[in-house]
Amino acid sequence: MGETKYIFVTGGVASSLGKGIISSSIGKLLQARGYNVTIQKFDPYINIDPGTLNPYEHGECYVTVDGHEADLDLGHYERFLGIQTTKANNITTGRIYKSVIDKERRGDYLGKTIQVIPHITDEIKRNVKLLGSKYKFDFVITEIGGTVGDIESLPYLESIRQLKWEMGRNALCVHLTYVPYLAAAGELKTKPTQHSVKELQSVGIQPDILVLRTEHELSTNLKKKVALFCNVDENAVVQSIDMPTIYEVPLRMQEQGLDVTILQKMGLPVGETPTLGPWRDFLDRRHKATKKVKGSKDSIKLIKNAPKVANICADVIGDICGVLSGSISALISIKISTQMNLPFNIQFVLSALVSALTVSGKAFGKDIANKKSTEIVHKVGIVLNKFSKK
Repeated sequence: MGETKYIFVTGGVASSLGKGIISSSIGKLLQARGYNVTIQKFDPYINIDPGTLNPYEHGECYVTVDGHEADLDLGHYERFLGIQTTKANNITTGRIYKSVIDKERRGDYLGKTIQVIPHITDEIKRNVKLLGSKYKFDFVITEIGGTVGDIESLPYLESIRQLKWEMGRNALCVHLTYVPYLAAAGELKTKPTQHSVKELQSVGIQPDILVLRTEHELSTNLKKKVALFCNVDENAVVQSIDMPTIYEVPLRMQEQGLDVTILQKMGLPVGETPTLGPWRDFLDRRHKATKKVKGSKDSIKLIKNAPKVANICADVIGDICGVLSGSISALISIKISTQMNLPFNIQFVLSALVSALTVSGKAFGKDIANKKSTEIVHKVGIVLNKFSKK
């Protein structure tokens, strides 16, 4: 395709709106059109990685194929796109500063005064472009953690401003905001979105596309109002309404032409609309699934999600509470999956269990490499692999 295109996904008004799901959905729609896509997450916290974070406070970590303990959103990226992520797909402020400080100690900056601009922002920009330059992806989608207005996010927003200026049409910003519904007044309010966009504009970034998170259907007039007040095209305002499952989101984005708008703004041919046949089949299986794989009552989010995927892929009755009650290491899961030559969907189920169990073991001091857990996971892999082939 030529030069790599970069899409930045930012969030405003509140956290937990689903930037990871929107990023994954965009990636899926572009991938369905034949483009080579990857997604990366930049987290503003100063921890080197989320491996030592309390999973009940921050959310559990996701272990990548190279053993890196990464943000949970990387699990969404892998499931939606069917790709494998690595350490390079998840960057934190801690890693950025550590890299800059290490360079300063080695004398790489030749005695210059180290500042946020240009040294920290240059390091951020280098990491943003690393995957695209190394692996020649057509699209690199970069999700910026946190919320616009957070002091921790400022160096990342400044880096995006510079990259948009340097790359022109090869860089685009998608801003996800929230449109609240006031029950007492019976109205949807756009003012928080307007203020969020103004906050983004105040640091020199004009969003190209707005995705409005909402629990209620947004009228055409409301979207026109947002477009007018926020300086974006009317067709570049799309809604992301609550869905029964996150896997419905790519279809709803496609219905509103989000992928078409992105391609047009980046000067690429649109072509025919993909049917997303396999994705629709996957959703159909999910809706029709009747058998269950049980999880423990004390499971955290990733452990709860793993049985759901198992229900869809295997549609098999099983009770894996015994696995959930123990803690094992990610390396054990990777080794077992490799030895058994398991398909990707089954590897995901095992790695999803292990990712959460690993971080919980670290946080609470449990044994994470016991022989019994290894045997149990091996048996679960055999069962899931057997039924997935039916």
